[in-house]
Amino acid sequence: GNYPTIHFRHMGSANVVFVDGHVESRSYHWYHDPVAAPWISAATWELMQQKNLGYITDGDLNNPVKRDDLYDLN
Repeated sequence: GNYPTIHFRHMGSANVVFVDGHVESRSYHWYHDPVAAPWISAATWELMQQKNLGYITDGDLNNPVKRDDLYDLN
């Protein structure tokens, strides 16, 4: 869960389906935390960014409390 999982293929955005069935187009967000995912090399992080692998969020990726706001159930 500490590395990019969404592929932003549509001109820097991704279409996201939510559990309630609605769809939204979300823009690309990038965050790199080598401490949280030390098994991923710097070259791999760079390749992920080049391939537009990133995150969807409503919060601030630099804020660990808000980073996973779309995934937290609480």
